[in-house]
Amino acid sequence: LALPLRAQEHPALERGFAADKVYQFSGLDQVSLFNGALTVQIPIGGSYPLGGGLGYSLRLSYSSKFWNFEQMAPSGAVRSLPNRYDNVGVGWFFGLGRLVPNENPSSDTLASQYRSPDGGVHAFYTTLHPGDESEDGVYYTKDSTYLRLKVPVPGGDFILEFPDGSIHTFTNDGRPTSSSIRDTTWCSAAPTARRSRVAT
Repeated sequence: LALPLRAQEHPALERGFAADKVYQFSGLDQVSLFNGALTVQIPIGGSYPLGGGLGYSLRLSYSSKFWNFEQMAPSGAVRSLPNRYDNVGVGWFFGLGRLVPNENPSSDTLASQYRSPDGGVHAFYTTLHPGDESEDGVYYTKDSTYLRLKVPVPGGDFILEFPDGSIHTFTNDGRPTSSSIRDTTWCSAAPTARRSRVAT
């Protein structure tokens, strides 16, 4: 029996880009000055505008932090396995991102996660800040990305909202189905308590 070590990745094992970390940039690659993780982003094709100044592009991403660690019960021994979400080769990911619902048997944590196109792992929690009241079917990341996940009724699509106003929709097994843009008032400083919390 293998159990995950924790829902949020340990900082020494983090993949992808995080806005609150320091990196050394050089062309297509970046190196985390905290954990030494090398990330390479290779653009595939052009950029596709969505409107409102937003767009998307396909990228092939590499992360040198491609090992997942699992604690074995009852011995407590730890084993390492290559990241199961690398879909091009060990350390390489190609796609628009993937949602891993906590009911998904391939999930290696107890929380739903968003695997971003840069290889980053973003776990969702019931509240954004300690002491906040939770809202049924709404979850937040706590890693400075300020993503909001709306969980549907059983069998429905998952809705992932980004602070820039873009929305990605995923099937109940985590595959992307659509992207769109909407009014961004939920992430601006607004009079209501919920909107104020998301903006901080």
